[in-house]
Amino acid sequence: MIYSMTAFARVEKTRQLANIQWEIKSVNHRFLDVQFRLPEPLRNMETELRDLCRSRLSRGKVDCTLKLITITESTDTNISEAELKNLLGSIDTIQQACGDITMPNALEILRWPGIITLDDKPSDTLRTEIISIFGSCLEQFCTHRAREGNKLKNILLEKLCQISSIVSEVREIIEGLGKERHAALLHKISALDVSINPERLEQEVAILVQRADITEEMDRLDIQVSETESALANTGPHGKRLDFLMQELNREANTLSSKSVLPHTTKKSIDMKVLIEQLREQVQNIE
Repeated sequence: MIYSMTAFARVEKTRQLANIQWEIKSVNHRFLDVQFRLPEPLRNMETELRDLCRSRLSRGKVDCTLKLITITESTDTNISEAELKNLLGSIDTIQQACGDITMPNALEILRWPGIITLDDKPSDTLRTEIISIFGSCLEQFCTHRAREGNKLKNILLEKLCQISSIVSEVREIIEGLGKERHAALLHKISALDVSINPERLEQEVAILVQRADITEEMDRLDIQVSETESALANTGPHGKRLDFLMQELNREANTLSSKSVLPHTTKKSIDMKVLIEQLREQVQNIE
């Protein structure tokens, strides 16, 4: 299964003790970097939550945010008078500096971080609910990553098929390269009206053909395309191996371009490099 490193999931559920909302989002990253935003009394849950993430994810910069939107009286919540005083003081300072501005309403003030606080020891029931809902959000998150990953896989396979087609076309073009070089040299010699040793002519043609021979590059490109397709079919994680294979494909395409002596093969090598760059950009999104 191919997983994308970019995804988003949100799960919100109301329980007896709280209205709990989890958000998980991620972007590309070389390694797994998980960050949590939790209310201060719940910070000690981070290790357990982080272990859950590591059990399902291997790469990506992942941000996990917990929001306790409304909480019933049974959860022993209270309003932090110190935070409220600081917030109102800041609002008063802004009003004096900026003139008449709209005051936030009571609900907006209550949603301000730190205004509503939990008991220093949240109940075991609340902690269990938080972990359970996080598990549901993580499952949804992984489903989204898999769906996006499947789309990326199809894009990669399509690009690889196009590269294989170009390789086949180049093989057909270079099949008659020796005869073409021989005919070109004979034409130039006849225009100069000079005589030349036929054996020397054959040697020069052989040297030119050897220098322009790209059969080895074609073979390696076929191998790299096949390896990439195999990597996509295997179990993950895939990202780092695919990134390496993209480097190898690009190296062979560059060699092909530098050794090209025909306009058609030069154009084909450019087309191939464009496809490889498109592949590389997509591979950056794969776990």
